[in-house]
Amino acid sequence: MNHSVMLDTKLKTETQTIIYHIILDTSKSMQVHQPELYTMLIKHLQNLNKSMLAQGKLIHISCSYFNSENLGFEESCLSTIKLLKKTREKQLSGNTNIFDALAENLKYVSSKLDNAGITKPCKIYLALISDGHENKSSNTNPKELNKSLIKFRKKNQAEFIIISGVFHDLDCDIKLTIPAMGQYAKDPVAIQYALENLQKYICGKSL
Repeated sequence: MNHSVMLDTKLKTETQTIIYHIILDTSKSMQVHQPELYTMLIKHLQNLNKSMLAQGKLIHISCSYFNSENLGFEESCLSTIKLLKKTREKQLSGNTNIFDALAENLKYVSSKLDNAGITKPCKIYLALISDGHENKSSNTNPKELNKSLIKFRKKNQAEFIIISGVFHDLDCDIKLTIPAMGQYAKDPVAIQYALENLQKYICGKSL
């Protein structure tokens, strides 16, 4: 079985499964974090996948990348890593539409869960990685987005995590504050520390 596929329809509902979906900001202001962020994310995903498999759990890693000009989805660990390797050297562009992107990601993950027939995965993690400067959303009301977040999390045993230097009033479970991810700031050590903490948390250890 290919364990990297996010939602294999052949999986049985009783399988101990962890869904880990990254929502990655690829707007122009994130350019300052290349290529370190993408290199760290690749290592993070590889180590996390290996660790969870060693524990006898299936972890389905997927990714969404967004800016005001583009929204795309990668549905497996392998395709996500290929995306990160490609994006590591790519010129980033566009503004930051966090609210619109998050709203679309909730719809996307919900649809995938419904289509796969997985009613009770062990856990679902949605991790939004951004410098946090929301400046372009036009289709999403933050209050309605928070209602959608709460509904999604209650229904799916999901946890919403933000890794960012700046936060908006979003209802999430964990906020990993990294001043180094503020606009025009750069500190790979701080970002690496946050990713390592996130990995430990997903593996069952406290942040």
